[in-house]
Amino acid sequence: MKKLTKSKNKNWSGVLAGFAEYFEIDPTLFRIVFVFVTIITGVIPMVIFYIIAAVIMPNAEPHKHTKHHNRDKDVKDTTYTEEKPESNTNTKEKDTTDTAA
Repeated sequence: MKKLTKSKNKNWSGVLAGFAEYFEIDPTLFRIVFVFVTIITGVIPMVIFYIIAAVIMPNAEPHKHTKHHNRDKDVKDTTYTEEKPESNTNTKEKDTTDTAA
């Protein structure tokens, strides 16, 4: 039997995507219909429904057959670091002092 849960495919809390997965509908289509119904009903009833559903619906359980691993181990550090220019000891700096007085 299917269980109604919040989805991991979420924009806010996963309520609408959870309903879409339960009824096997595209989550984007379900969100558009929800916005349309929200506008038609005067906003407040659907907002209250959404808040109640967000509190009551359980979070999606991870699949038991999938292996969980730390993804951070596989990700390289992409932090920007400024490279220092190499010092070249073979070049002489020009003397910019004015010898003429």
